[in-house]
Amino acid sequence: MFLLIFIIGFFITPERSLHRNGYYLILFLPATIILIANHSVRNFFLKNKLFLLIFFFLIYTAFSILWSEHKTLEDIYDVFRYFLLVTSFPVVIFLAFQKNYWSMDDLLWWSMIGVGIAATASLILFYAGNTFPYARVEGLSPYTKVQTTSANMYGLYAIVGLCFFIQKEKRTQMILLLQLMTLIMTTVLFFFLIFSQTRGALIAFLFTAFIMLFLNKNWKAILLLTTLSAITITFVELSDSIRGFFERGPGPRISLWLDSLSLIAEKPMFGHGHMTYYMLDGGTNTYKHPHNVILDLTLKYGLFGLGLWSLITGYAMAKAIYVGKMTRDWTLAVMLIFSITAMMFTNRDFLASPNPSWIIYWLPVGLALIKTSPQDIYCNKITKH
Repeated sequence: MFLLIFIIGFFITPERSLHRNGYYLILFLPATIILIANHSVRNFFLKNKLFLLIFFFLIYTAFSILWSEHKTLEDIYDVFRYFLLVTSFPVVIFLAFQKNYWSMDDLLWWSMIGVGIAATASLILFYAGNTFPYARVEGLSPYTKVQTTSANMYGLYAIVGLCFFIQKEKRTQMILLLQLMTLIMTTVLFFFLIFSQTRGALIAFLFTAFIMLFLNKNWKAILLLTTLSAITITFVELSDSIRGFFERGPGPRISLWLDSLSLIAEKPMFGHGHMTYYMLDGGTNTYKHPHNVILDLTLKYGLFGLGLWSLITGYAMAKAIYVGKMTRDWTLAVMLIFSITAMMFTNRDFLASPNPSWIIYWLPVGLALIKTSPQDIYCNKITKH
């Protein structure tokens, strides 16, 4: 329950410090105590290959501060704190399912409903004071004030909702009322994605949705989605109400990526370090990050760090595909596909203290971490609530 509150809190809490301190108190400290006291839990993580990859990667990113150009004692403290917090999140996810009170479907469905309610409130409150649909919708919390970040957050749960509704095994295990709630919340989340007017997240959503429908062999839905996508893009481009996807041109990202490559060439193997600050040329403006997870990781941690992250992501994806083949449930796989695709267009601090990127990346990776057999976390129980 605390994990559910923590996840939904990203979408509604007004204070970053409240969310961070709440994580310390209700999740980090209990998880640390259990990890120290429980021998079997400790052994699980010591023998789990994916967790060991995560642990080694995070140690490497923390030690990269040693070759950062600008570092202070406060920076070193922050890096150590971030290391502990990020490492603890997969531990928290494991402990949430250890006693089998909740399944993965429970966590994802209830958080999707909570996030959908937050999206509904965001749309109503935002357009009550702004011109519909010209203005780019913002979320309720400080995290979701940046449209690219909020679009990724809401887009991930739009994909989750689509999985619950499209996959017959999941849908038929829900009563009609829950099916209706799923459809409504998924629709709201998709509209939030549209009105945030963020191309990267929408591309990630459509790409992932097509893959999900293909994996489920839902050919009629693929045809319908293709038609609706073409109509939507045509409407957006021809109308003056929403920023066009193509009329804006490529934006600053190509300039950012080219500038990033020139900096990577200076220190390609181990990067510039975790606490190195740089300003990238975006053409008409400068930016602190390249809006691409691969370039960002290579800039800071070099090809070695990128390789470690690729191993984590690839291993998690392999486990998710295994789950899909064994159970015909592709939820975890499509979550990872959406996350990775969305992070190619924007990247926020998924290696820092609690923030939205934890949900976008570490949540699906953490769920893959505890998946060792098809029965572990895939027992659908939401109809019992």
